[in-house]
Amino acid sequence: MLQTLSDSNSNKSAANNLKQLIQKRWEYAYHSIMMTAYMLDPYFLEESRNTDLEATGYSEFTAFTNKLFDQEKSVTLFIELVKFRQKASPYDNEIIWMSSSTLSPSV
Repeated sequence: MLQTLSDSNSNKSAANNLKQLIQKRWEYAYHSIMMTAYMLDPYFLEESRNTDLEATGYSEFTAFTNKLFDQEKSVTLFIELVKFRQKASPYDNEIIWMSSSTLSPSV
């Protein structure tokens, strides 16, 4: 029984170490621009509207632009992101949006 408790604690410790390692790697590799790129991906466009990811994406985007640009430029970039996601002019060309479903993501 003592061995079982020791094995259980060892497994919990290993799982906790693995979790910490994954978290550290994510913090190292993740950058807020990744969320912006995801929001600009036509495949993600509809999916993000059905989840809370759109709000997260907008928050990440504004935090990112506020670090790099002044308020006026950040507002301009945010407006363009919203126009793109709403498929508003100049991003309202239906041929482009329809072709995005058949084009390879590497194009």
